[in-house]
Amino acid sequence: MLVYDIIWHSKSHSVSNFMEKTRGGRLKFFIGSSITILITGLMLLSLSPIDALEDRLLDYRFKIRGTVKPPEDIIIAAIDEKSIDRLGRWPWDRNIMADVVKKLKSLGVRIIVFDIIFSEAEKNDTLFSKAMADAGNVILPVFFEFDSESDIPDEEFISDSSFVN
Repeated sequence: MLVYDIIWHSKSHSVSNFMEKTRGGRLKFFIGSSITILITGLMLLSLSPIDALEDRLLDYRFKIRGTVKPPEDIIIAAIDEKSIDRLGRWPWDRNIMADVVKKLKSLGVRIIVFDIIFSEAEKNDTLFSKAMADAGNVILPVFFEFDSESDIPDEEFISDSSFVN
């Protein structure tokens, strides 16, 4: 049956008439409705089963790919047990982080990236801030809280927070 025949030549345009006149119409209608309801339900549940499946597939793709050797010009300075034994328990004072920035800059590092959120104010923040400004090549992580409002206009906040080299 052609779409044209369904639309223009059927005596009744109702779904029930269409299902009765087509072979397997009821089964097709049931399957289509079930799929629609399932997809709608998953969307209402924030697609958690699909997200979980995607997470597993992503893990599997990384396992298949294997380890990737980082480029020679990238060095990760990790906070390890040896560093904690020598410098004391974490979190370290910001003057230590300022010394790290100064040392890396003196070694000619092109970009310094911290994967640490410095969320608490500390007495040596000014020293750390000056070391980062003097280095001119430090990138800090950013996270956004969309639930809160700010008194700072967006344009002013973005321009003051941007990194330009």
